[in-house]
Amino acid sequence: MLQFGNVAREVVLGLDAVAAQRAHRQRVGAGGSAQAEVDAPRVQLGQRAEGLGDDQRRVVGQHHAARADAQARGAGGDVADQHRGGRTGDAGHVVVFGEPVAGEVERLDVARGAQRDVQRVGDAAAFAHRDEVEHRQPGILQGGHGRHSRAKPAPPLAAGSRPRACLHIPAPASCWLSEIKFGLRLTWITRVRCNPDRFVARRRYKHGHNDDAPAVRGRDRTQHIAFFRFDKECSMSAVLEPAHAAGHDAAHDHPHGWRRWLFSTNHKDIGTMYLVYALCMLFVGGILALGIRAELFEPGIQFLNPQLFLSFSTMHGLIMIFMAVMPALTGLANWMIPLQIGAPDMAFPRMNNLSFWLLIPAALLGVAAFFMPGGAPDVGWTLYAPLTIQQGLSMDLTIFAVHILGASSIMGSINIIVTILNMRAPGMTLMKMPMFAWTWLITAYLLIAIMPVLAGAVTMTLTDRHFGTNFFNAAGGGDPVLYQHLFWFMGHPEVYVLILPSFGIMSTVVPTFSRKPLFGYSSMVYATASIAILSFIVWAHHMFTAGMPTFGQLFFMYATMLIAVPTGVKVFNWIATMYRGSLSFETPMLFAIGFIIVFLIGGFTGLVLALAPIDTQVHNTYYVVSHFHYTMVAGALFAIFMSFYYWSPKWTGTRYNETAGQVHFWLSMIGFNVTFFPQFFLGLGGMVRRYADYPVQFTDFNAISSIGALIFGLAQAYFVFAVVIPVLRGHGERAPQRPWDGAHGLEWEVPSPPPFHTFETPPKLDASATRVIAD
Repeated sequence: MLQFGNVAREVVLGLDAVAAQRAHRQRVGAGGSAQAEVDAPRVQLGQRAEGLGDDQRRVVGQHHAARADAQARGAGGDVADQHRGGRTGDAGHVVVFGEPVAGEVERLDVARGAQRDVQRVGDAAAFAHRDEVEHRQPGILQGGHGRHSRAKPAPPLAAGSRPRACLHIPAPASCWLSEIKFGLRLTWITRVRCNPDRFVARRRYKHGHNDDAPAVRGRDRTQHIAFFRFDKECSMSAVLEPAHAAGHDAAHDHPHGWRRWLFSTNHKDIGTMYLVYALCMLFVGGILALGIRAELFEPGIQFLNPQLFLSFSTMHGLIMIFMAVMPALTGLANWMIPLQIGAPDMAFPRMNNLSFWLLIPAALLGVAAFFMPGGAPDVGWTLYAPLTIQQGLSMDLTIFAVHILGASSIMGSINIIVTILNMRAPGMTLMKMPMFAWTWLITAYLLIAIMPVLAGAVTMTLTDRHFGTNFFNAAGGGDPVLYQHLFWFMGHPEVYVLILPSFGIMSTVVPTFSRKPLFGYSSMVYATASIAILSFIVWAHHMFTAGMPTFGQLFFMYATMLIAVPTGVKVFNWIATMYRGSLSFETPMLFAIGFIIVFLIGGFTGLVLALAPIDTQVHNTYYVVSHFHYTMVAGALFAIFMSFYYWSPKWTGTRYNETAGQVHFWLSMIGFNVTFFPQFFLGLGGMVRRYADYPVQFTDFNAISSIGALIFGLAQAYFVFAVVIPVLRGHGERAPQRPWDGAHGLEWEVPSPPPFHTFETPPKLDASATRVIAD
């Protein structure tokens, strides 16, 4: 009761003060003085201010009286008030950010005391009207109950005049009334810790308001934006001291320890987790590949029985494509796309977090399949029906893993599309975007189009297995070829899902080390879109032996040849970019040159497979295996290595060991070609894939191929221990902000390594949209 009496007394005092304010405003409106006298010369500089109330939202800026441009900015500081149409005179509690008068010091102490009392009422939500906070801007008077109406900026004071005093009701009454109103409306929210800087930045990005506020980064954000925050350190209209404010934001900038990685919504953290996950799965798939090549070192059964050998082949393909290469490229997209387009983060950070963590149960399901009765699936990575109908429980786990991987890919693709289309920095048009962002934009549309097809195919397989349907079971009237159509309608665009981002990496690295702009930027964009469109009409060239009319064979044969045209345009442009350029042959450029050589071999052998008569002869032989790996390893794995060497100085702030990087390249290049080039001859000789044994006449080529696989595997182990680990530990030369002489782009405009938050306010770009210019 005593406390209630105190509150009632404060309310009465508050009402009296409101009446006094209104009388004062009437006098001011009638011609009275608009400024109050300030008697005490000594004042305190408030670094951060917060106001409360359902109808009151304020963003206040910092004023330094010692600055030389005080007259231009206004000695009273910036005032932002939002109350019933933006009329500052009607506000019940106004916060002025600048130099408070001496008479206000005592009231500030009273406010701090009331703040401790309010803490017992309970934490409430500071952003009841988030939209109001999203649209606020420092130095602008706002009003209208979230309608975003604006008044004019606070006028500057005349030279030599004193700051205007702030008239307000007693702080305790204002605090209690505001807290009660918030408590009644928001009791369902137990605790909110919110940083509105991101919301402010997003709204400004959408509308291009990059001139309305200075850059707010790191600890300095507390000097420019005051916001509502309800936690143990500050709960109401506290005015923090500068040192405490800086330390507070530094401590709450991002979580630490395992919580940082488990709950992270930062695109850099999530991109790092994607890359680490991909590296782990790359070694799992690589171990399976080494087991396959060890078994094929000589004829006969060595240590893998035929069923286990085929299980190794099946899981090697699934893991490498869906759990290693795709997550690695997605990690690169998470890391680099926001930096390249000047965005503060991905559009949907929480969905970004979820899309990564879905990969973990998918990997566990894939590994668990080996321990199910009957072992892992042994039907090949294409999961052809009706073989899948005859599998054990491991097949169900694999289908479930494919569903999860598809959901993760779709969410990641939506995130990338929205980020690129809506969060580019003002001035960066689509035709000024880096090629890596362009290729991922088109790839994301591809993924959204094809993943539901794969999900439908494996779901139909699941119903055939457990619910008595006969979609693909020929014994019940189904059509196994239908599954092949569904799978390859997804499968061939999936090849370009892995290739197109790699093309984007190539189009980034080659101009940098040629020290020339990319030759034919527009043609590269159109070629990328053409490849994506044509990839939907070539799927049946995988099915020439399944039975197809002559017209169908001719159509898919010519369509497959046609898709080589835009691909050839890309290769031509890369070579033209290097022509007469000032080339330097650091490790990324070596991998780029190796990419072109190896990818051309894969491309020409693909044209051979496009011919229906020849494909009928070499189908399902090691010729197809070699072509696929020349395309995928060059088109994806070499590009991933290239991107690590190119961007790792930016990620870590440490240069890699150039000698170790070049050793890794030469070991990989030699080991890869020794592994897969002999397989062309094996395929032309008629050796069928997915068999654990083979005729003795194929022994020599298989032995050479197995030795090359061992070299290639050792090269990747060397890469981890001699390159990756030292870089992550910081053992190396300190990387500057722009480690490559010919590098251009917004990612090189931030420090190395970049801070946790980047581009929180939209950068001002030059005409080429590759450099940030000063305000």
